[in-house]
Amino acid sequence: MPVLHQAKVLIVDDDPEFGLVAKNLVEIEGFLARLAASGKEALAAYAEEPFDVILLDLMLGDASGLDLLRTVRSQDPLLPVIVVTAHGSIESAAEAVQAEAFDYLGKPFRAAELVGALRRALEWRGSQRTQKAEPRDQGLVMTSIVGRSPAMVAFCLVEQVERACQVALGRLEARLGAAHAIAPII
Repeated sequence: MPVLHQAKVLIVDDDPEFGLVAKNLVEIEGFLARLAASGKEALAAYAEEPFDVILLDLMLGDASGLDLLRTVRSQDPLLPVIVVTAHGSIESAAEAVQAEAFDYLGKPFRAAELVGALRRALEWRGSQRTQKAEPRDQGLVMTSIVGRSPAMVAFCLVEQVERACQVALGRLEARLGAAHAIAPII
């Protein structure tokens, strides 16, 4: 799915050199970028304007990247947050995934890795907006028109479960990338 508007990326990193390199890379790819050098700056920027994706350092000087991730996630569960760190470990990756980070990149990484992660995150966000625009209770509307028989109610529940599975698979597929695409279940 192509990105139709100029996406905005919030880059949160206390390393000014990395921040500038990431900002330049993001802008070269045609996205808007805003830098925040601390957790406090990031929260202020997040409160001022909407972003389409956040690139978040795990270890900030004044705050934990994981705490910031949890705060953002509690306010906007559909905002993809890509965690980056020079202090990567299996434990920190597991914590980031548990806090629902969209992706996790260890520094240093290739520019193509970052660009790929950003594009997957933006495509996933776009797909979530599309699904959100569609009526969520489509099946329930159908039952009120067609009938409330146990068979129709069961049919509508199956449709709802199918949509939920598609969302979950879409998230997983976006995290894994196109190289590891998952075949549809149904």
